[in-house]
Amino acid sequence: MPFSGRQVTPTDAQRRAAAVRSLAVDDQTARVMAALESSGIAALLLKGPVVARRLYAKHEQRFYGDTDVLVSPAEVVAAGRTLCALGYEQVGGRCTTSMRSARG
Repeated sequence: MPFSGRQVTPTDAQRRAAAVRSLAVDDQTARVMAALESSGIAALLLKGPVVARRLYAKHEQRFYGDTDVLVSPAEVVAAGRTLCALGYEQVGGRCTTSMRSARG
């Protein structure tokens, strides 16, 4: 199917849902970063709220659904323990959680 060049504008409800999802990601990101810091683990945010706020103007709504966190290979095991203490669980080699269960 050829590209029409027409920009699709999300509805207000879609924008609100995306904003709520982004706020939930912000909440989880803050919890993870604070826990890593209090455990003495250096971490770097690679995407999500940090990138959205640095790269896009305030009037541009840029929503995201996850955040990537980078830790040193030497601190991966300790970071995993810290994440598990927050309610995350390792699944298929990755740590994952639902936002509902992590708030517990």
